[in-house]
Amino acid sequence: MLKFPGPSRPKDQHSILAVFAHPDDETFLVGGTLAHYARQGVRVELLCLTRGEKGSPEKLGDSGERKLARIRQAELEKCCRVLGVRLLPGQTFPDGQLSETNVAVLSQPIEKALRERHPDLVLTFGADALTGHPDHLAIHHATTRAFHRTSRPGSALFYASLAAHNVDQLSNKMEGDLDGLPLCLAGRRTEEAFAALDIRQTNHLKWQALACHRTQSASFDGLSQDDLDLLGQEEYFWLAAIAGIDLAATCFPARLHADLFEGLTHYKETYKETYKETYKETYKEAAFEKAS
Repeated sequence: MLKFPGPSRPKDQHSILAVFAHPDDETFLVGGTLAHYARQGVRVELLCLTRGEKGSPEKLGDSGERKLARIRQAELEKCCRVLGVRLLPGQTFPDGQLSETNVAVLSQPIEKALRERHPDLVLTFGADALTGHPDHLAIHHATTRAFHRTSRPGSALFYASLAAHNVDQLSNKMEGDLDGLPLCLAGRRTEEAFAALDIRQTNHLKWQALACHRTQSASFDGLSQDDLDLLGQEEYFWLAAIAGIDLAATCFPARLHADLFEGLTHYKETYKETYKETYKETYKEAAFEKAS
């Protein structure tokens, strides 16, 4: 009998790995979601690939970058306690240089985390890179590579982005400049989004966690209360991959799900009924049986 892999277990047996570039990325983009699932007993873990030492180190004097790295690490640890997230130890890279790092090298600590932690869901930046930051885009590519190389059958990769219709309404799009490269909040149209998670019950934790990143407050102080209210309603996710399944061969469900795990289960059931023979031809039953 073909047994479809993936999250059909109780929520307190599920796990999520979030992969981001800098301290504060996790909170601004998916903080409400991380807190939501942590409160449900899901094991939620974070891998941050830099220590954020390029975030305004000039305010701290000659040894600014080293000091700022230590401060931002402490801020991130405090933020994770607010969200209920475990911060994973691991290799970090120089802030601002991720796009210059070979993607095979950058993906190594992500692959290590995937092998050791076996998450059901992996969350990272979409191709819009939130603001177009090169470090964000590098993490998008590295996480995608690591997922396809390492993840167990049935686990899923989701890209998180802001909704374009929300970004259009913001009074402050956090415009900036990175060595001549303009940065600005970007959004993605939601017609093909997989899930919109209601975070109104956890958005107070999102903003409390964001406030932990005190060294970066100038980046967020320009957001009005209306902006915060808008960003505190829903967080959006696009299904990028399910390990062991060719998404291009499936009839993608048109509905927008309210829960990542339940939506994934619904998708897999749809796929199982429609493409059962494809599984048998492509993957051995034993592999699916082991990945329950």
